Order: sequence, then C-alpha cells, then structure tokens
Amino acid sequence: WKSIGICEVLKAYSGNEAMEILKTNPVDVVITDIRMPGISGLELIAFIRKNWKKIKCILLSGYAEFAYAQKAIAQHTFDYLLKPVSDEDLLKTVHNAVRELQEERDKNQNFQRALQAFQEHLPLLRGEFLNGLLQGMKYTPKQLSEKMRSLQLHVDEDDALALLVVRMEGALAELDFYQASLMEYSIVNMAEELAEGRFQLWNGKDIHGYLV
Repeated sequence: WKSIGICEVLKAYSGNEAMEILKTNPVDVVITDIRMPGISGLELIAFIRKNWKKIKCILLSGYAEFAYAQKAIAQHTFDYLLKPVSDEDLLKTVHNAVRELQEERDKNQNFQRALQAFQEHLPLLRGEFLNGLLQGMKYTPKQLSEKMRSLQLHVDEDDALALLVVRMEGALAELDFYQASLMEYSIVNMAEELAEGRFQLWNGKDIHGYLV
C-alpha cells in the first residue's frame, strides 16, 4: 500500500460499520463490494456521495451482478473491478485513484494561490482602472459592467458618486517612497472610516500622483 501512496488502511465488515468509520476518520479511497451485510455497496456509495464528494469509490462486482450495477457504477464510482480481483489490478486501480486525488489537490492549490495573488493585487488593479476612466478610457455599458464585476466593484448605474482628490504637500511631499506609501495607506484608511455607512471607497492615483 505504501508504494502507491496509501499510509493507512481501515477495515469494515459491513456497510454500516464503514459508515461509522467514515464519520470519524479522514478517508480518501473506499473499496466496497456490492453485496455486504446490512446496506449494499451501492447504498454505501450513495451515502458517501451525499456527504464526501471527493472520496474515490471503487466497486467490487461479481459477473452476475454487473448488469444490474452498471448504470449506478458509471454515475457514482471512480472505477469498478470484476471479482476475482488480482492484487496487481487492485493496486493499479487504487494508485490511479490516489494520482487523481493528488492532481485535484494540486489544481485546487494552484487556484487558491492564483486567487490569493489576485486579491493581493486587487487594490492596484482597481486603481489602474479608475485612473483609466479619469483619463477618458471608453467602455460600452456591457464592458464596463463586466470590468466592474471582475474587480469586485459593486456600483450600479444609478448609484450616487463623489470624487475626492488628495494632494500631499509640504513635508508630506518630501517623504521617501516607503514613507509616502505608508502615508497614502493611512490616508485611504481614514477616508474609509469617514465614508463608512455612506460610500464604498474605490481609490487609486491619477497621472499626477494625487490620491483619488
């Protein structure tokens, strides 16, 4: 089992016992016979599908049962094996299930990383979009709506808008890049507190470096 990535094997001697194990243990792959004491393998798989959609189910079926189970197998299981099953066939099938689980997890991790990167860059993307609008960039109503939605800006056509421009002058204009960035961040936070309950704030910088 370890050679194909399985670190622990749990055994159940009935469908009901399997259900109890599933409720209290993290399980990735389930191998079940169609005929068992109590509930059938198909009923067990239906229970798994309802509660743990990512578990890979492998069904063991006798030849005489195959026609009856074929439709349910196609809908609910990762794979099926006709008995008697060789060790090689069983290991190969479980290995395929483990590999597919890993691929799904890798895709999910990549999606989460991409989502995190998007969220981190969202203020910059919104600011660039705002700057483009201030410079007269044209959009059709549909394009504008799609762009706003993609940047998670919830503004309707008839919403009230107010424009505020802040210019840092005097000693603030002499700050280095790092200090100026902190000051701009502080100003935006203060503006959000002042606008709370009346406006959602959409901020950026114009071509002259003013806060908008």
